[in-house]
Amino acid sequence: MRKESGTIDKSALEAHLKDTYIDVLDLSILAYNGLRRSGIITLADLDATTPKELMKIRNLGRKGCEEIINKYRKYKEEKERELVKRKDSKQDILSEVELENMTLEQLQNIIDENKQKIENSGNIDVDEERECLKTIIKAQSMIISKYKDVISHSVNEQRGT
Repeated sequence: MRKESGTIDKSALEAHLKDTYIDVLDLSILAYNGLRRSGIITLADLDATTPKELMKIRNLGRKGCEEIINKYRKYKEEKERELVKRKDSKQDILSEVELENMTLEQLQNIIDENKQKIENSGNIDVDEERECLKTIIKAQSMIISKYKDVISHSVNEQRGT
């Protein structure tokens, strides 16, 4: 498997292949029916099949095999990229503890960076956008909490004086 900026969660990929039918490959009728007749129904079934075994499928031929292999390879590469991207975006999410230790300025920078990521990226997927919004909300909550503490402390000092 090809690796990009992160690593691929192989178990997530395997689970996806196991749960996904060959229909997603948008194969020609001949290729699709050949696979179905041979008992290859999911992408996991196809992944476990060698090119030699594909060639033995009746009425498939070289062109049909090439079509299947090329479309499957393209689909799998796209899924791997998606899984790497999703895993990387989850690693970008800051924990509550990390946010608590930040200054107000740092928190505002986190908010601005995530807003920018959402506004400037036309290709952002729903999961990544959701994670950016969660981070923004966490940072805003932390700012409110810090201001609340400052205001509360200030009020207590004024009452004491």
